[in-house]
Amino acid sequence: MTSAPIVVVTGANRGIGFEISRQLASRGAQVVLTARKPGAGKTAVKKLAAQNLTVLFQPLNVTSRKSIAALREFLKRTFGRINVLINNAGIIANGDAPGLEVDMETLGRDRSGPRSAEPSSSLRTSSRYRAHRFRNPP
Repeated sequence: MTSAPIVVVTGANRGIGFEISRQLASRGAQVVLTARKPGAGKTAVKKLAAQNLTVLFQPLNVTSRKSIAALREFLKRTFGRINVLINNAGIIANGDAPGLEVDMETLGRDRSGPRSAEPSSSLRTSSRYRAHRFRNPP
């Protein structure tokens, strides 16, 4: 197992999530990049690999309990821990709706999903409440 911090970034196939993944990987973190669409996630990993960065991809739909559980099992099996979760993924109930027009029902549904899929006691973030110092890139 790696001694590097394990960082999970949701919604990381583009934009801010992609850049967070890139920067953390360049500083030595073991990044697990997640995206709802497998093709988009794999493309993001290839872009990072072209920059000599190693990032793992796992599909994740943050509104699906089954998808959340699958990610939890992957993390448990592969690392046995996570140190940081960066929840960058967003949801829009109606795919045609503008991003700034999200109703309260959608927000309530967003909050209830992950809570009900709480990780088992054997997979919790590090009990050491210390910040990891990432080394500066060369």
